Amino acid sequence: MKSTCQFLNCLFLAVATAISAHAQSVVTDPVGFITLTVKPINTTYPANNPTGLNFISLGMPRPVAYQSLVPTGSGLGASTVGITTTITFVPSTFTAGQFGSGGAFYLEILNGTDAGKTADITSTTTNSLVLDTNLTSNITNGTTTFRIRPYWTLATAFGATNTAGFQGGASLGNVATADLIQTVSRIDGTVTSYFFNNASGVNQWQNASSGADASNLSIDPDEGLQVLRRGAGDLSFKLAGDVKTGNTEILLARRLSANALNVVANPYA
Repeated sequence: MKSTCQFLNCLFLAVATAISAHAQSVVTDPVGFITLTVKPINTTYPANNPTGLNFISLGMPRPVAYQSLVPTGSGLGASTVGITTTITFVPSTFTAGQFGSGGAFYLEILNGTDAGKTADITSTTTNSLVLDTNLTSNITNGTTTFRIRPYWTLATAFGATNTAGFQGGASLGNVATADLIQTVSRIDGTVTSYFFNNASGVNQWQNASSGADASNLSIDPDEGLQVLRRGAGDLSFKLAGDVKTGNTEILLARRLSANALNVVANPYA
């Protein structure tokens, strides 16, 4: 999903444990939480926010699910299959489907000149990972280390039952008064809105246009969110996770329209 982009570098006093070539290692990144606050429509100076629009970052990634060295040897390591990369390990390294499908988890390169590059994991077999992007040229078998994390989703970031406390709506007909969480397309700048449907028996995050379940919508680690706060008063909620260390790849897409913005996250706070 990523293309050539710019990098942000940050140093933290953090230590990761030694990496095993063929087995999951225990990773001890620092953990903590941040408090995010969104402000409502307010036309009174100096708290002027006439639109109620806020920009937020999910600045603490979810815990590492797996970390290792790309193996080397006969039949092992990274190879190009079509336009994607498959990384092959020794038998029984994983369980089939361990990292979901359709981009629920992502792989991040940790060392070398390409540290910070990421790719979705589209499938997992007992001895392989299939990526959605061709990273073969960015990986050196026996040298490159990587980690796997699950993406934040609307349900995991803000609570499957809206524990963050956003103002919901009981149907699509109530979207006009509900708080909206908005993503901005990296392709054409299209804004897509989501809200929490709090109708009895529903209670889920939904697309504000179609009503489709959006609970498992993946949010890229470098993706900023717009939040339209229509409820009364400031809303603050906590996001707990790891403290990001090392490089992070930030996608800055070139827009054909001068009014199309890149909304990017600060992955370090």
